[in-house]
Amino acid sequence: TADIGEGDYAYWSTVANYIDQGNLMTYDMGGDTPNLWFNSPIHTPPSASYYYSFELALQRYLSAGFPASKLNLGLPDYGYVYTGGCQTSGCTDGAYAPLQTFTTLPTQTETLGQNLAAEYDLMSTSTNPQWHWDIYSHEPYLSVNNPGAASDTFVTFENPQSLTDKVNYAQSNNLGGVFIYSMDMDYFSSGSTTAQEYPASNAITLALAAGSVTTPPSVAVTAPTTSSTISGTVTLSASSTSVSPA
Repeated sequence: TADIGEGDYAYWSTVANYIDQGNLMTYDMGGDTPNLWFNSPIHTPPSASYYYSFELALQRYLSAGFPASKLNLGLPDYGYVYTGGCQTSGCTDGAYAPLQTFTTLPTQTETLGQNLAAEYDLMSTSTNPQWHWDIYSHEPYLSVNNPGAASDTFVTFENPQSLTDKVNYAQSNNLGGVFIYSMDMDYFSSGSTTAQEYPASNAITLALAAGSVTTPPSVAVTAPTTSSTISGTVTLSASSTSVSPA
């Protein structure tokens, strides 16, 4: 098993025959651009197709010849908080939404899910105008635009729907599976049930189980008529495929 970055596809594809599984670290994708971006997006909008995403990383490896069945996509159990920064030279407004260009870098803080939940309202409700869902990246985010620039905030994080969509993406592309970085980050001490204590792991487990169910093949058998005789060899064959979690 090898931990491989999304930019190392050329080298790792040449040695793929000697690797059992490649864990593609499809997270921390928002820190290398002059714009605010998501931590672990599935797709990018057409206007910014060069931004890192699951899709871009996967296509690079597949086009270089790395077998899909050996690739596992990484799912993060954490998010990032971007605070402050400047969109303009006069710094009249901070950076608070995806794809916004900044002239002064915002403060970037990696934050555990439970800490994000303790500080911010991460729930999608009609009374939470800061919560948004990006249809391209399949990512939730918070966009906080306060007066001035210093307290403007962009929060990129995961929720059960975004993690489910990532698992579905891996399975629909016939990949080896997914892995989590990291299990110790997925713990909410305030939870009263296992699903509430480990929301990310629970969502991933349910999505994997739902995607690995195989529909039994149907076999039609016609009974012979009364007093008839069957001779020779009769062969029944059936096949079924599914993408099982790695």
